Amino acid sequence: MPPPPAPDIPPDINATSRLARRHKPNPPPPAPSYTPFRVAEKHFKRRDRPVDLSGVIDMRRLEEWVGRGMLEEVVLGSASVGREDLPKGPSNPSSDPAPAPDLRLSSPHFGWLDASAGASPGPPPRAFTVPGFPGMVLIQSPFHPRGEREVVKKCVREYTRAPNVTNLDTHWDIRKTAHTVCFPGAGLWDLREKEARGELPPDFTIPLRKVEPAGSGQDAGRGSGSGSGDGGSDSQPQAGTDEAHSSGPVSVDDTSDTPSGPGVVEAYLLLPNPPSTPANYLRPLPPSALLDSRIRWTSIGLYYDWTTKEYVGLSTSGSAGGGTGGGARILDGAPPVPVEISDISRAVVGFPGIREIVMGGKDAEMYEPQGGIVNYYGLKDTLMAHQDRSEADGESPLVSISFGSTGIFLVGGATKDSPPIAIFLRSGDIVVLSGPTRRSFHGLPRVLPSTLPSYFFRDPADAPDRDGEWDLIADFMTNEAEQVRNGGVGRRINVNVRQVC
Repeated sequence: MPPPPAPDIPPDINATSRLARRHKPNPPPPAPSYTPFRVAEKHFKRRDRPVDLSGVIDMRRLEEWVGRGMLEEVVLGSASVGREDLPKGPSNPSSDPAPAPDLRLSSPHFGWLDASAGASPGPPPRAFTVPGFPGMVLIQSPFHPRGEREVVKKCVREYTRAPNVTNLDTHWDIRKTAHTVCFPGAGLWDLREKEARGELPPDFTIPLRKVEPAGSGQDAGRGSGSGSGDGGSDSQPQAGTDEAHSSGPVSVDDTSDTPSGPGVVEAYLLLPNPPSTPANYLRPLPPSALLDSRIRWTSIGLYYDWTTKEYVGLSTSGSAGGGTGGGARILDGAPPVPVEISDISRAVVGFPGIREIVMGGKDAEMYEPQGGIVNYYGLKDTLMAHQDRSEADGESPLVSISFGSTGIFLVGGATKDSPPIAIFLRSGDIVVLSGPTRRSFHGLPRVLPSTLPSYFFRDPADAPDRDGEWDLIADFMTNEAEQVRNGGVGRRINVNVRQVC
């Protein structure tokens, strides 16, 4: 018989240890390691409680932000361009003897050169740099409300037509449907206008595109693509799951001025190729539904293909075509940037005071807007942190123009480990990124509800200058169908344009 255990040792010590180990709680998981940029994104994206906006740079509160050393004013223009050229008003009497440099007069598309503008011009817009962000210029809105509305009209009505490419073209057969129902070259907005006028059947929907096997249909006879960079251009606005739609590949032969197979124009008209797999969760939808909740972006000028990471219509062989990208050149027939956007961008980049900062000593005539994207934001849409790395010249100016609801813009450094700054961008404000800041990470984590300027709503029925064509676009901009879900009304449109080569 074994001796009894010592009194200070329990007989079931091994069983107790096993039981203790079995029920020992797991250690808490380590806290996620977020980069400073991601921390800032998560801060502004929170919707479970009010977000602290006290640290957001505001170009309308200059005493505070200039006083804190966060903004430094840029001396703009010359006395040869001044307020005496603006329509006369209470704040700009004809007897005003002191002309002031005024960016508003540098392009007719700002809306101030129209003699019927009918609004007091007030002081000229001002521009600022931010210490630590060389090459970035922030510009207060130079637009008259009418000028903003005219550009927004084109962003919605014209820029969504072929040969421009939208995120919706990947899955919905918009081009063929609009061509058949409306007119050759028509787009989604033309279908929406017919729908609003009651000229379409009540159950009319735009069908999904048919999936074709790889190497058949549109893919046949295409040449090989020409690379244009090592990463994405402007990221696309993301909704809900932060999932961005991409378009199928279209490539052109870069060994001659014309591609093998269809020409560049035909290639754009056929864009994008059918997706390789069907999207079983999608269904045919009416034009209004696609515009209310599905539209995210449209290309303008050269189209950047997200699948191949290439600009369609850009060749990297042969002699240079006048840009800054070595041997890269744009092939004949590639669509240009719309004239309004090109003119505005050139006016901003070439304006004295801004030109010296963003052109790095180069002649402003060398700047040529060649490609870009128009982003359409609902109140819950975001733009995640990204770099623009696809253009041959990584320092030439990128011009970004905001319309509609106020957004919070984040810009950091060459990596996400650099803490970003946050900036309010109101309707009409312009940002130019150039030089070292051109490759910086940037994004837009929040669109603020109930910040849509009043001139984006419908004109009063008794207004003497009421624009009846604006009503449908006003409905798009206010986006009242999403009011309950998003807690407010308002949409944001952002136009980005850059030189590609």
